[in-house]
This record gives sequence, structure tokens and C-alpha cells, in this order.
Amino acid sequence: SLVMWALLERLQHKRSSSATGMVTGAIVGLVIITPAAAYVSPVAALLMGACGCVLVYPTFQLSHHRVDDSLDAFPCHGVSSFVGACFTGIFARDGGLLYGGGLGLIAVQVEAALATATYTAAMTAAIFFVLSRFIQMRVAEEDESLGLDNSCHGEVAYGDHANGASKSEGEVLSEDAGAEDSSATQTADLEAQNKTDGTCSV
Repeated sequence: SLVMWALLERLQHKRSSSATGMVTGAIVGLVIITPAAAYVSPVAALLMGACGCVLVYPTFQLSHHRVDDSLDAFPCHGVSSFVGACFTGIFARDGGLLYGGGLGLIAVQVEAALATATYTAAMTAAIFFVLSRFIQMRVAEEDESLGLDNSCHGEVAYGDHANGASKSEGEVLSEDAGAEDSSATQTADLEAQNKTDGTCSV
């Protein structure tokens, strides 16, 4: 799945694959094989990872304008797990389509996956609704734009390039000059204090 994801990225963007993308591909592969791990052969597991990535990859390209899912949790875990459940009905050694089991196991897997999705969606919505009565469920827009590392935790996760804001050479030189002026002022103040107190600084 990692290799297939890297190939898909290269085909789409016409450049070398990203480390983040390949890690995502590996996670997608792990999610796909989870429902089938005890029931398929190693070769089938490889095929599930490769073919599953081809099906899951396009869902990562969907627009997020109306969905707050910056980490692609739904396509990575929701879609991938559904694909894995369906593939179990195809590749399972006991009753799978490729082993003469017909469509029976596929039907059961699809039904179970849809039932699980319905249950989890309903329970998640209920929990979300109850919590929203007591706490705010989304941060302020300005905090979201600034970044939660900074606004909520007082930290900067990505240094000077956080949120895509990189400093120009002139800004860096200006900051360096300001730091030098501040250091010189502190030194002068310390020397004046030493003369007054009769002490010596190192």
C-alpha cells in the first residue's frame, strides 16, 4: 500500500512522493487489512493493500470546504475500513469469492460494514449533541487561523514557517539588528550599574 500510494502521488503531481503521503499510504493499508488479517494469505494481503489504495486515494482529493477534516480521518479510516471489509468477502480463504464461496460472504461483509457505519454515525452525532450543550465544540475562527498549537497550547509546532508564513531575508536581518541593539543596551546598563555599585561583571 505504501508503494502504491507513492506511485499514485507521483502520477498525480508529476514529482517525487512525499514522506507524509507514503506514511498515509501505509496507514491506509493497515486499516484495509485489519478486518481480514486472520482470514487471508500474505499474497492476498498485498493485493488488498495495492488495490485498496487505488480505490481510497481519490477520496483524499475531495474538497474540505464544508467538512472540517483536515487530517483526512474519514477517507483514511472510514473509507479504508469499508473497502477492507468488502475485500474480506473476496479474498478470505474460507468462503471468499476467489475461493469458490460465491457472493454470500461479500453480502454479509457489506451489510455488516453499513450497519457499523450507521451505528457509529448515530452514536457520534448523539455524543456530539450532548457535549455541544455544555462546551464549545469549535475554536474561534481567529484561533483556528493562527493555529491551535499557538492559541491553545502556547507553542509553535513548525517554527518560523508555521501556517505558511516564512520570513524574508530582510525581516531576519532586521530582527538580528534589533537583537544586537537590545543586547548592547543591556550591556551599557549593566556597566553603568557596576560603576555605581563598585561591582564587576563577567
